[in-house]
Amino acid sequence: MALYSSQKAYENYAILRDEMGLSDCAVARKAGIYPSIISRWRDGSWPTIRSMEKIEKATGITIAQILYGPDAK
Repeated sequence: MALYSSQKAYENYAILRDEMGLSDCAVARKAGIYPSIISRWRDGSWPTIRSMEKIEKATGITIAQILYGPDAK
């Protein structure tokens, strides 16, 4: 498994987010983070590990899935 760019990681997250029927704003709200964190990520900046942990806790989308793809364990 290869680690990808922040855009690839965002794409991995977006696939799973879409399967859950959530928007970026809904994820941010559930995770207790600013929506701008996710929009900056979409635009190429990595979120902090803490932000990814909050996304994981709120949605069940794991950091491994974000980094390595939706099928990662």
